[in-house]
Amino acid sequence: MMEGAKDTAKRPRFRRVAPASLPTLLPRHKRIIEAVWRHRFLTSHQIERLDGGSPDKLRRHLRDLYDAAYLEKHNLPHPYRADIYGIGNRGADYVAHALGVPRKRIDYRSRMRDWKDQRQLEHTLLAAELMVGFELASRSVPNVEYLDFARLLADASPRAQRDRAPHSWPAPFEWKGKRYDERIVPDRIFGLRLADRDSFFFVESDTGSETVMPSSIYGSSFLKKILQYTATRDAWRAAHAEPWFGFRNFRVLTVTAGAQRAENLARAVAPATGGRLQKMFLFTHRETIEDGDPLAIGWLRADGKVVKLLEDD
Repeated sequence: MMEGAKDTAKRPRFRRVAPASLPTLLPRHKRIIEAVWRHRFLTSHQIERLDGGSPDKLRRHLRDLYDAAYLEKHNLPHPYRADIYGIGNRGADYVAHALGVPRKRIDYRSRMRDWKDQRQLEHTLLAAELMVGFELASRSVPNVEYLDFARLLADASPRAQRDRAPHSWPAPFEWKGKRYDERIVPDRIFGLRLADRDSFFFVESDTGSETVMPSSIYGSSFLKKILQYTATRDAWRAAHAEPWFGFRNFRVLTVTAGAQRAENLARAVAPATGGRLQKMFLFTHRETIEDGDPLAIGWLRADGKVVKLLEDD
């Protein structure tokens, strides 16, 4: 299980009088900062899995990076017996310099200190657990290379590269005879490079708070996501189309809080699409992916079949 049993007691606020200084950033420091940046928030357990080194030394590195304001900690009460880290101001400066990522005019310490959205934190950590699994699996499986969003953006269309929010794109769709012009924003975007092909994925993290099949299309719902991904696939595969990221085929992976929720979402695909593209939508849940290998598990396809990701194309 992710981090162990529930611990709902209020946690003390972390205090730092003034940022300390590190004489130099070690390669291990840099890998930790970049991992937290990629995933937005990571528990110390997830960082330990990605790091793979001595846990005792890692804890010291995390403490040093926090003290020096490269990382920040979450103050929200949460159910994991682990610290939760986000990027700090110096970490954002490092990423901007080392990776060429534009530095947002954000005080990351204040943003972390003032964060109030417990549900969004759970949502982000659920997506992070899945993505950590994919990163680790790609390291251990021969002839599989993990392609992060930065790699995909480098091959994206000029329109996507110019866009201020390239991780989202216009996805107009129709519902009950009416057209809706909205953008879609996946929770994660990544690819896997195999010996004979590249596979691309959009990830949705579902903690159970979103309506599945609403009476109205306005607002957030899983129905809207199904319609937008279906419209995106049709648009990108049309003649003379210029796909946003350069690829025409993709699958949508949804990780949910529980098995029953995954089944409910899977059943929603057929009525939303008229029975089309059911192989494009796959589902799993938290218990299956915690500390696990998402390439080895069975994914529930929208047509009811359970498949392994690399064996189902």
